[in-house]
Amino acid sequence: MPEPKFCLFGGIKPWNEHAWISSDDRVRGGKSRSYLVNSADSSIASFRGDLDITALGGAGFASHRTVDPQSWDLFDYHGLRIGIAESDGKKYTLVLKDEIPAKRADGRDESTVSWEYDFVPDRSEAVVTAFWSDFKPTYRGQPKPDATPLHLENIKRISIMMRSPGSVQVNEAHIRDMDTIGQCYGHSDSMTDLPDQYYVRAVGMLTGVVEDAR
Repeated sequence: MPEPKFCLFGGIKPWNEHAWISSDDRVRGGKSRSYLVNSADSSIASFRGDLDITALGGAGFASHRTVDPQSWDLFDYHGLRIGIAESDGKKYTLVLKDEIPAKRADGRDESTVSWEYDFVPDRSEAVVTAFWSDFKPTYRGQPKPDATPLHLENIKRISIMMRSPGSVQVNEAHIRDMDTIGQCYGHSDSMTDLPDQYYVRAVGMLTGVVEDAR
């Protein structure tokens, strides 16, 4: 009997690039840029852009997040799965938030706790599984072990991010689906390994899978 799953993006819920928005280090004076563009048939979402850490003295990030307001109740699931068909083999981060940050006087978001999961996709087809316990709380980029537990019944933002403490990178990734254990499936086309690029293409979905009743 197949696992029940909850499709978040992709699969039976085609990707919609307008449901995502860039959230790059340019809000802090950086120069990084990210893009998330779906294919003509909306079966693939391509996450790509330029990661430039020179402007901020060695730090930088390029990310896309879901637009506000959205909300997902993932309490009955065990995590997310990311299916990767092919990638550049660089490290990416999946980020969850259970609150929408308030705005500062300058229009930027107030800092709030984020729950992050780092993963390095295989260059060939694979599935990355991220259980809730794999997501670690951070605040302003630093670990926050005393954070209150993640409110899985009230997920407000989902992000995919590329960051690096090293040299400038320009990468691209192709993502297909995200569904619940929750799963996030990704699938990318063939690509040339470009050390100055980040590249992630998902041919799939972010979904959730119930493995047992709570």
